Amino acid sequence: MNKRGKSNSHLRKVTSTRTRPPLERMMQIHQAIQSGNFPSAVRLARDLEVSSKSIHRDVEFMQNRLNLPMAFDYAKKVYQ
Repeated sequence: MNKRGKSNSHLRKVTSTRTRPPLERMMQIHQAIQSGNFPSAVRLARDLEVSSKSIHRDVEFMQNRLNLPMAFDYAKKVYQ
């Protein structure tokens, strides 16, 4: 309880929730693509516990800033 008599439980939830560091997540994305399993953004997001939008942003960063040769197959909707 704080000075006003309200619970601070919402603060504990926010601070106790840990997210995977972006570099670690990008390494896992790269490994999944290199494995030849051709993962979709939805599958990667589910496996890494982030949104598919985060996966798309990570892949874009990996392509543009790290110059990794990754492509999206629009017909199959998977990364390769």
